[in-house]
Order: sequence, then structure tokens, then C-alpha cells
Amino acid sequence: MRRLVVDTNYLNDPKLRKYLEQSRSNLVVISEPTLIEIFEPRSLANVRKSLEPIRDFPSQVILLKNNGACGRMSGRRNKLTNRLIDAAGPRDLKDFCRRFFSDGRDVDRILRQRNEWSAKAKEDLIQFATDFPTVVKGLQEDFFKPTEIKSLRKREPIQLPLIDKIMEFTRTLADDLYSKWPAVTPKDGEELVNSVVFRTSLSTVLRILRWIRSGRDPATLTNIEQLRNDQLDATIATYATYFDGLLTNDRRLQDFHAELAAVVDLLVDQVEPRRAR
Repeated sequence: MRRLVVDTNYLNDPKLRKYLEQSRSNLVVISEPTLIEIFEPRSLANVRKSLEPIRDFPSQVILLKNNGACGRMSGRRNKLTNRLIDAAGPRDLKDFCRRFFSDGRDVDRILRQRNEWSAKAKEDLIQFATDFPTVVKGLQEDFFKPTEIKSLRKREPIQLPLIDKIMEFTRTLADDLYSKWPAVTPKDGEELVNSVVFRTSLSTVLRILRWIRSGRDPATLTNIEQLRNDQLDATIATYATYFDGLLTNDRRLQDFHAELAAVVDLLVDQVEPRRAR
């Protein structure tokens, strides 16, 4: 059985339909960021086109719980990926597609509701997108030493002190997210590394490091819409680290996921000698 997280741009690709037709064991995983992008304000025809593979292969679609629910989950290894999955997802998706592809008067209302939901979800990312340039600038000027910045830009092998510093900042970001959910107690070891909060924080740090490596001025980070979209993509890549990979036509996102997955695997191996994700 293969479970691959799908990016929005891959939903309209004939390769996805071919993948699903090859075997009933070929499954696709849909996360909340993908749904947010599907339902961005656009025509009914375009939304239906993105949903066609979901409608035609409902038994091969896995729907994840929303970001908030996933973020509140423990990182315990036992049945880790199963806890991310919305058990009622296939039934709900099948019912939703049945109504959405009908010719009834409800369709316009449903589309309007989903458009409003998508817009609100993206609006919630504004603060993060607005803060991103400031965070990059602060890390360059106050957190990393000039020699470390130079090493990153020259793409030299990262030494242990710099790795420790990167992990320190990742934990700081994770603690900040945990503070927004008082009911969630931050853990160490495998529970920390396996948590969605930690991996999301790690993906943010890797995005920042990529920007620092590029040598570009953080002041040029002015496109808030692009920063929000980048954050959605990074979250999709984060969920893909819990499954068997990522389906996307975005080469940058492919490369980012490969880098993130390699770091996650390294950390998981350190805390779970007998890993069973």
C-alpha cells in the first residue's frame, strides 16, 4: 500500500488518475492546506475539475483532520499516522462530491461557503506571512554569527554547533505554537520530533535557512500572498513526512520536501532506534 500526499496542482494531472487506476492500493492523502487551495475563489468548473479524482476514486482517498486537530495530537509513535486521519473522511467526501457535482440549487451555496472558508483560512496566515521577513532579518543579524551565515551561503557541511543552534530555534518556534494550545503539553524525544507542531516549526526553519543561503535581502520579501502560499506548501510537505511521499508538479516543493524528509528521518533515527512510523 502506498499513501502519497497530493498537492493541489497535481489534482488536474492525468498522472494522478493513472496512479489511482494502477492499483486500489495506491492511495492519495489530502490535507487541509490542499483543500484551502482547491476552494480559493474561482469558477465552479475549475473547482469541479480539481475534485474529479476525489469523486471518481473515493475509496482511495484519505482525508486528514484539520490543522488544529493534528497540531494538538501527541507524537507517540504507536498508530501515529492513523491518528492524523479523519475516519469519517471517505464517507464525508463521497457525500460532498455527490452534492457538489449535482445540478441542484445547493451547489452555488456550497461553493460560496467553501470559498469563504478558504479565504478565512488564508487570512489566518497573514500574521505569519507579515512576520516572516522580520524573523529572517533578525536571525541573520542577531542569532547566527557572520561566519555561520557565510558557511550557509557557501553550502558547506553544517557543523554540530550550528546544528544545535538550528534545533534551538526550531524548539523556540514549537514552544510558541504550543503556547497557543494550553491543553497540549510539549514533549521531548520521539514525541517532540513526531509532533506536527515540531515538524511544522522545522519546515519554517528550513525555509528561513534557504532564504539566508540565497543571499537575498529580507526587505524584498514583500509579496504577502506568495508568502502565505509558501506556508501552505510547506505544511503540505510537512504532512508528507508522515506518509510515503509527495505528489506535486512544483519542483521547488519537491526539493523542499526531500530536504525536510531527510532531516526528519535523521532526527527520528536519533530518538527511535527501532523506528516504526
